Amino acid sequence: MKSDKLIVDSNVLVGFYIPKDTLHQQAINIIKQTRHLPKIINDYLLSEITTLILIRGKNLSLATKIGQDFINDTFPKFSLTQINKRLNQQTLKIFRQQTSNKLSFADCSIIAQAKIEKILTIITFDKHIRQEFKGQFDFLPKRL
Repeated sequence: MKSDKLIVDSNVLVGFYIPKDTLHQQAINIIKQTRHLPKIINDYLLSEITTLILIRGKNLSLATKIGQDFINDTFPKFSLTQINKRLNQQTLKIFRQQTSNKLSFADCSIIAQAKIEKILTIITFDKHIRQEFKGQFDFLPKRL
């Protein structure tokens, strides 16, 4: 059975929370468009999100609040998937088999999680993910 959930790449949430980010408006638009749909991230993505908000946004309190909301499951319409052995193994397999050599381990975890949970749609601004897995998933936004 296919899932109606969406998996969200860290670049979307970082763009959403950092007003000076070049993708800020696009991130706001896509989160608004999908506000009623269940969305997920995993531990690797949460690590990227909180770290980038701290470094790029220079905002420790916001990074901490976002991390806390995900960990406490109080982030509206989002849930956090814990990394387990199966997800790690699938992530490593995808990481090893990539053809572009441009995907991070966290990027590969998005694909692994989507495959395991039968998620059809990935929200990302990452052109390398889109190119590597074109035809295997639907991507939002439709155009970059």
